[in-house]
Amino acid sequence: MYKNISVKMVNQSEDLPKGSQVVSAVMLLRCLGLQIQPDEFIDNFLPQGKIRFRDGILYGPDPDFTFAGSPYDPKSFGCYPGAMVRALNECFIQKGMMYRAEDATGLRTTELLTRGIDQDIPVLYWGTEDLQLPRLELSWTIKESDRRVNWYENTRCCLLTGYGDETLIFAVPGTATRSVEVNRKLAVKRHAELGKRSVLVSRIESR
Repeated sequence: MYKNISVKMVNQSEDLPKGSQVVSAVMLLRCLGLQIQPDEFIDNFLPQGKIRFRDGILYGPDPDFTFAGSPYDPKSFGCYPGAMVRALNECFIQKGMMYRAEDATGLRTTELLTRGIDQDIPVLYWGTEDLQLPRLELSWTIKESDRRVNWYENTRCCLLTGYGDETLIFAVPGTATRSVEVNRKLAVKRHAELGKRSVLVSRIESR
């Protein structure tokens, strides 16, 4: 079986060195009919927080709720599904769109395909750049909870758009964003190594 959702590619400009999550979200929104630019999404909807040294300890936000740094800053890091769910749902509300985003972390990829791709809605899917092994970059402490967070330097959020019998198809953000079809087992393995992080979007039925 083969299915792929047609998505208009959005390039990750040099002004967004850390914007793979943003570019993936913008491509998803455009697929849903909203013509939005990456900078509008960042400035109006994306929660962002700084990373700072204090008393010799590196403190930063919880990437499950807030983008660590800024997509415009090459020294920043990124975020996980919770932050993108907040941004997408705020966007849906403000733009009057009948959709809802949910944190689908932990779900099997087969379920993401059923609930997302088979419903003609792409999925935000966290993995690694070029499906390489995750490489630990650094760790920081969340001040509110004293919990430590590990960040992997080759973390990549892509837009899952389709699948074949043994493959997955992604729109991969970059200076020349492209559609790639990759080995499903390897993509799922890398996805699992980063915690099976993903975001599903579904339509809200009118009453």
